[in-house]
Amino acid sequence: MKQYLTTPIYYASGSPHLGHAYTTFVADCYKRYRRLRGDDVLLTSGTDEHGQKIERIAELSGESIGSFIDTHSDEFLNLWKNLDIDVDLFERTSSSTHKELVIDIWQRIRANGDIYKGHYEGLYCVDCEQYFTVGDQCPVHRTPLENFSEESYFFRLSAYQQKLIDHIEANPDFIVPGSRRNEVLSFLKNSELHDLSISRTSTQWGITVPDDPGHVVYVWLDALAAYLSALGGLSSKKLGCYWSNSFHFIGKDILIFHAVYWPAFLWSAGLELPKKIVVNGWLTVEGRKISKSDPETVIDPLSLTDLVGSDGLKYYFLKTVSLGLDLDFRRSHLIDVLNADLANNLGNLFSRFIKLFIKHFPDGLEYSSDNIALVNKDLLQSIRDNANKFATAIERFDLSQAARLFIETAALVNANIQRREPWKIVDRDELGQYLWTLHHCLGYLTLLGASFVPGLTDKARIGLNLDAEPAWTDLYCQRRYVSVRLIGSLFPRIHG
Repeated sequence: MKQYLTTPIYYASGSPHLGHAYTTFVADCYKRYRRLRGDDVLLTSGTDEHGQKIERIAELSGESIGSFIDTHSDEFLNLWKNLDIDVDLFERTSSSTHKELVIDIWQRIRANGDIYKGHYEGLYCVDCEQYFTVGDQCPVHRTPLENFSEESYFFRLSAYQQKLIDHIEANPDFIVPGSRRNEVLSFLKNSELHDLSISRTSTQWGITVPDDPGHVVYVWLDALAAYLSALGGLSSKKLGCYWSNSFHFIGKDILIFHAVYWPAFLWSAGLELPKKIVVNGWLTVEGRKISKSDPETVIDPLSLTDLVGSDGLKYYFLKTVSLGLDLDFRRSHLIDVLNADLANNLGNLFSRFIKLFIKHFPDGLEYSSDNIALVNKDLLQSIRDNANKFATAIERFDLSQAARLFIETAALVNANIQRREPWKIVDRDELGQYLWTLHHCLGYLTLLGASFVPGLTDKARIGLNLDAEPAWTDLYCQRRYVSVRLIGSLFPRIHG
């Protein structure tokens, strides 16, 4: 099965922070699981490089806009590499391919009769690139709204209100988790959709509206289209193969743009909607959303990676908070969780198993399933049962539950070892059967870990002398001959 996963096209107005990493961790985790199941999956990320906010910040920096966006786009691309996030496609909205696609979409929407020219006056947040109809402060950035008045092209968003409601109600898994779906339905049912201003004359940094060079395309129409342009033009073979099974991974602050504006744009342009919108909550620091406009909340992901590794950082954020809820970050909690789960539980499990195996069977050992005692088969089945629960959790995007099942499975094997006390087993055949069983259990455990801690999983599989590329079907395979090798500490305790 082909799948297409996207992160937000992150705004290139500054350096990336931990909030950007969190959403991308979620997408990367799901991608790794789908590939483990044998699917053909593409993950797209990128940078949103147009709009008034970037124009202003670049001017204040003293750099040319081109140099400014190149620097910050490279920072995002390099961060994903340093965090071992497996991004396949990286789209920049300043690319010529993207510009051509945006113009194509604009012309399709206009041909459908959904664009008209008018005048807009109202309160505007430059950071959000969004007009507001109530209040005098942006609810996200907590900055004063600016009064803007300009000629504008409008999109007939109001014409799609009932169609949006009908689609979301008919497709209950279109927006997950359910709390975010309910939020969008409440918004659509309890407020009247107004037509949307989709061009700006107050900035020239953007894609020029066809046949009207005084206007540039609204940055959100521009940025959302990057999900399509990353796959090529609207008639590209790649888009035809992947788009019908596309999942958008986003933070809750951009939910309305993705769940209301974007579907309406796509319908108007005669294009298919994404299959799912997967929404995570905010990371906060002392109760405040991580935001570049609030420097005290900005945390450099690489500084934490130096301390806990990319796997440690991924595992912590994916395990600690359920999808859709907010997490208040505390460094001490990060260290406590990783020491307990990855060092004490997972790391010690592999360390003592490999040492025990080498001590008694340095040349490996060989059994068939037919020769294994029932008590050992029961242990193998309990691991498979947990793996099936894990699959159910991750397929409904409950990544926190899946991560807990992974580490609870490690604890289950640890508890079994404590109960069986293999170091006291005198009969060599009985010990060999048990260690053969444990080898398979740990091999199955690496299948669960591959989505959350891929680096640790690779190292663990080296220690078990298993193939470098795990597959979910390994869960139902048993090898006659098994062996191990020393690998050192899987995840050393963190002191900091």
